[in-house]
Amino acid sequence: MLQAGPCSVDDFKKLNSKYPSDVPYYIRTLMKVDVKTVRTAKGSVYMLAEHYATYLEGLKKEKEKQQAKASAKEAKPDQYEYLKTLNSLENGTAVQTTEVVLEEVV
Repeated sequence: MLQAGPCSVDDFKKLNSKYPSDVPYYIRTLMKVDVKTVRTAKGSVYMLAEHYATYLEGLKKEKEKQQAKASAKEAKPDQYEYLKTLNSLENGTAVQTTEVVLEEVV
């Protein structure tokens, strides 16, 4: 069940309706498998180490996107154009490149 992807406590209720939280405990202790627990707004989710690594990469990318949006909002208009050009270069959509020298404001 965990090999297919992350599972919630509701999924474990199908296996053990009386004590669903015992299922990940037994997987960890008896089978000696590394099961990660992630607390979400919807409840706890249990996953294997491979799925957990993918989950962390997704969180990291999401955080980088939010930081890029925040820095673009704070940037001056010419800085925004420079950042926009850099982003288009990374995506491979830029036709020509422009170089803007940014001055640090004191």
